[in-house]
Amino acid sequence: MNQVRARAGLAPLAAGLSQTALRTQLMHERITELAGEGVRWFDLQRYGVLTNQAGIDQLKQRDPSFTGFRADRDRLLPLIQIDIDLGRLRQNPNY
Repeated sequence: MNQVRARAGLAPLAAGLSQTALRTQLMHERITELAGEGVRWFDLQRYGVLTNQAGIDQLKQRDPSFTGFRADRDRLLPLIQIDIDLGRLRQNPNY
């Protein structure tokens, strides 16, 4: 992470960060480094932000597009109809 920060002209991270502090910093680094590259949704899924209401509420404060987000409906995308028709898959809930 410090190599990427050095390339960007930023100071290195302090040694001895706790696991929680390092994870928080890593999430921030990925947002700033990969902005506009289409990986944010996958990061939010990986970090478990979309699975609990507290995480969703935190997102709503910074990103108004999550105002109407419901974890039970919006976390999974609909599957394409041909896979359902062929009996390969069952549609995700709420679609």
